[in-house]
Amino acid sequence: MLKPLYPPSITSLVIITALGLLIYNEYIEFMLLKHSQWTQTSAHQLFASKDTENQVRVLFVGDPQIQGYRDEPALLGYVTRWDADRYLQRYFQEVMDYVHPEVVILMGDLLDEGSIANDWEFDVYAQRLKQLYAVPENVKLIYVAGDNDIGGERASDPLTDEKIQRFERHFGSVAEPIQHNFISFYKLNFLPFLHTQHSPKVDVDLTDKLTEMQEESDNKPVKILLSHNAISETMLHRHIQILQTLKPQYAFCAHTHYTGYLKHNLQELLGLFKKIYPNEEAPIDPQEDQTFVTEEYRIPTCSYRMGVPNMAYAAASIDKSGQLTYTLLWLPSRYKQLYRYAVFAALAVIVLIWKWCVQSTRRKR
Repeated sequence: MLKPLYPPSITSLVIITALGLLIYNEYIEFMLLKHSQWTQTSAHQLFASKDTENQVRVLFVGDPQIQGYRDEPALLGYVTRWDADRYLQRYFQEVMDYVHPEVVILMGDLLDEGSIANDWEFDVYAQRLKQLYAVPENVKLIYVAGDNDIGGERASDPLTDEKIQRFERHFGSVAEPIQHNFISFYKLNFLPFLHTQHSPKVDVDLTDKLTEMQEESDNKPVKILLSHNAISETMLHRHIQILQTLKPQYAFCAHTHYTGYLKHNLQELLGLFKKIYPNEEAPIDPQEDQTFVTEEYRIPTCSYRMGVPNMAYAAASIDKSGQLTYTLLWLPSRYKQLYRYAVFAALAVIVLIWKWCVQSTRRKR
């Protein structure tokens, strides 16, 4: 004889609902997002193919800003750091498996408290970051310096030689040309020029560095500029000089945590210069081609801790002719997931207290 089926208890329903919410938040939501957004872009077929001949695939990591020890709550900080690190690492591995990049570029603001950290803290943060963004040996890893790493955005957080040297010990030079296959990557640090007017004395190092980079990598057909801040933030004189000297087809920046796109037309910039500075000579060789155009892409943050509604990694494929295919790989909103957990936890506590009160009343009868 079959036993009658009884409805599950309230406690069982709470447990089943909790497991369902956990599975949805941590697995199903990302699977749905990946299917509805990653695979629906025009770049999907390219990145889904493992054939990388005659192209270089690049993965961009914008403003990870891993949390430090000073600005996080003492005890709760262990949980918040763990959750933020887990989010960064998990989806980084997802995009690595999807893109199969040859080059991974971290676009600055690697550490949330890098500039204000002491040497011991900086060492710990740097090692933690490298563990989160570990890549196979055949993948080239490039680190760009940001203001949260070395200072320079505000007067209260100055850029110093000591901070630059500390960053370079862990992540390489803040400004250098990097050759990979048929691409020259120009890694530049614009932070010293954010709050300073153009001056030959101030700009002599930049001029020398640009000339050196141009001479070292002039034979590569594709040239890409990498910087944490956008080119336009360097003031108009330097803006023109950078484009005219390096002639990059593409530029990539980060910093604002939002995505963006801008075309830099050298001829238009020169026209603007003449209007603003009619009595000054333009910082450009008149014999050079002035019709050059650079496309600049701004990489959004990949960290939910930056407080923006949309996070993403960015991927690009470049062929020998300079043709670029670019896409954003959007990520789930962790704050929405945490909100669901919080609402469920509050409701579950209310239901379980109500159940206990009802049972206590019945026992007294």
